[in-house]
Amino acid sequence: MTQTEKYDEYKNSWIEWIGKIPKDWEIIRLKNVLKERNEKNRSIKTKKILSLTKNRGVIPYSEKGNIGNKSKDNLEKYKLAYPNDIVVNSMNVIIGSVGLSEYFGALSPVYYTLYIRNKNDNINYFNYIFQVEGFQKFLAGYGNWILSHRMRIPMINLNDVSVPYAKPREQQKIASYLDSKTSKIDSLIEKKKKMIQNLKEYKKSLITQAVTKGKLGDKYLNSDGELVDEIEMKDSWIEWIGEVPENWGISKLKYVSKVKMGSSPPSKGYNSQGNGSPFLQWNAEFSNIHPQPKKYCNNASKFSKKEDILISVRAPVGELNISDQIYAIGRGLCAISAEQNLNKLYLWFLLKAFRKELFMLSTGSTYDSVSSDDLKNITILFPMLENQQKIASYLDAKTSKIDKSIEKIEKSIDLLEEYKTSLISHVVTGKVKVV
Repeated sequence: MTQTEKYDEYKNSWIEWIGKIPKDWEIIRLKNVLKERNEKNRSIKTKKILSLTKNRGVIPYSEKGNIGNKSKDNLEKYKLAYPNDIVVNSMNVIIGSVGLSEYFGALSPVYYTLYIRNKNDNINYFNYIFQVEGFQKFLAGYGNWILSHRMRIPMINLNDVSVPYAKPREQQKIASYLDSKTSKIDSLIEKKKKMIQNLKEYKKSLITQAVTKGKLGDKYLNSDGELVDEIEMKDSWIEWIGEVPENWGISKLKYVSKVKMGSSPPSKGYNSQGNGSPFLQWNAEFSNIHPQPKKYCNNASKFSKKEDILISVRAPVGELNISDQIYAIGRGLCAISAEQNLNKLYLWFLLKAFRKELFMLSTGSTYDSVSSDDLKNITILFPMLENQQKIASYLDAKTSKIDKSIEKIEKSIDLLEEYKTSLISHVVTGKVKVV
């Protein structure tokens, strides 16, 4: 079994992110060990387009999905990458957008492809150096700002960056050790992510079964509010829902609640000094509505009430939150107030389950959105008020436990990621010796 221990003697590297290094190591410029390939795809040597992602490394563009920049038609302008090339995103390397290619393929000109000058050196060792968070932050000092929020590191600057250099035989030991350790960590992280996905699917199923069938666990709520093995059902005439309890009402949202679509006021009405009403507007870059607005508005026309359900009607459609105070609401948001015969927490869970219907109604060429009429006309299922309250209480307790389990697993993933980052940093800078 491969183990680690301390080196006998250290010396100062005089580079903050590296610190002290073993006495027989060197500090060397990147250009002395890695060379930019910079080979264009002229005469179309390959039609396999590659992409670089922060979490998955270098992958075929076809596996990327509908995210990020689109591939260009003219492949001759692309750069070539070979197996065992380090691929670096010149604008995102400082946040870890770098990886080792397993493929021969073509890449966008925004990427650098690097290979080792000396065949005795180990490319994996230098790839691991790029994974060190301290190194990534250090690279920011070598970049040029091309916009207020975008930075690019020119290759001429990257060539000048200093890195720790161990002897080739030791590079091999380090790379093999880290390959083994990080693959085990990554495998454990993937298992935990799968657990989270399973819990989310279980939560979704619990909610759907409760608000469309009155099923709590393995029992059903009857018209007397009792849990029984079976109840009479009827057809909802909605394909994806199927049968619902016979004594449940079926209506449209507009008949059982008040639906208020947001409206954005003129830009001059906004401020960040707290003048006027706190303002919420859905932003497609966020996955949740955050009731902690950064903007205020003194000429808004649409407001949510405290305890209204807030729902996004622009992509991503169907995200939910509860209004904890009066808010001015802009386009992309809708405030829903439950009427007397509808429990607001039950409605909350019902809308969670009915996101599928919202997605089917959404349209738009630039982004998906749902109109006011479409939202008002979505189908609402509701038992008697007492059973709504029982369903809501059951789901509140169950989903809270599931959410706590998910949060606990997410924290354990964060700890594993931190351990992995720390391990790589300690080994490639010689804080520990692989034996």
